[in-house]
Amino acid sequence: MMGLLTGTTSHNSFEFIPQSVVVLGSTVLVEGSNQELSIFWVHAWTFDATGVITRVREYINTSVSVTQLGDGTSNLSSDITALNCASIWKSSVPENTVPGILLVL
Repeated sequence: MMGLLTGTTSHNSFEFIPQSVVVLGSTVLVEGSNQELSIFWVHAWTFDATGVITRVREYINTSVSVTQLGDGTSNLSSDITALNCASIWKSSVPENTVPGILLVL
């Protein structure tokens, strides 16, 4: 994907078929696959207050779980416990078929 976005590759035959879109604060998560269901992907697009994209993260053939540490208002690591870091979104790719990753917002 990065090659397509930056123009460093001419291979442009990958078809993105979105299956779900979810908004989590300033981050939009889009999950999908190719037509053959052989490649699964998750894009995480982060926007600033004016609607400008500030970060794009792409995960290919990876099960993604998203969590938010604390209530989002504190930066103190002492506030982080297992109780306030529950998963708030999880991709639909079966975990036993691909590696998993935890995305922290």
